Amino acid sequence: MEQICDFGLSKWLPKQWSHHNATKFEGTFGYFAPEYFMHGIVDEKTDIFSFGVLLLEVITGRKALDESRKSLVLWAKPLLDNNAIIELVDPSLWNNYDTEQMGWVVSTASMCIERNPILRPRMSQASIYDIFAKTR
Repeated sequence: MEQICDFGLSKWLPKQWSHHNATKFEGTFGYFAPEYFMHGIVDEKTDIFSFGVLLLEVITGRKALDESRKSLVLWAKPLLDNNAIIELVDPSLWNNYDTEQMGWVVSTASMCIERNPILRPRMSQASIYDIFAKTR
């Protein structure tokens, strides 16, 4: 199983392993899942978290860490919790997007950046189409 974590950290785990404890941190801080940053745990759910951060970057037009090193996840989480999509979306889009599709992407990002890895979807479930086809 290949682990991409923050699209800069690659780990190969034998199939019988469900996770790996990293002793050396590699990658970009803004993409680290909490369990990786706090305990060095690398598994599929760390990749899911990083994927959620990537989606947030696309949605908001912001970087994972801003100039003052503030986390995009910390900025976006209250907006996601309040379903404040208009405040979340990149203002340069001038509200020129399909609101239903944006809602799907925002919901997917929100699920992927759950603090508790158990609540995050598996990568095979993280496709926007699959998630919302099942909720309709």
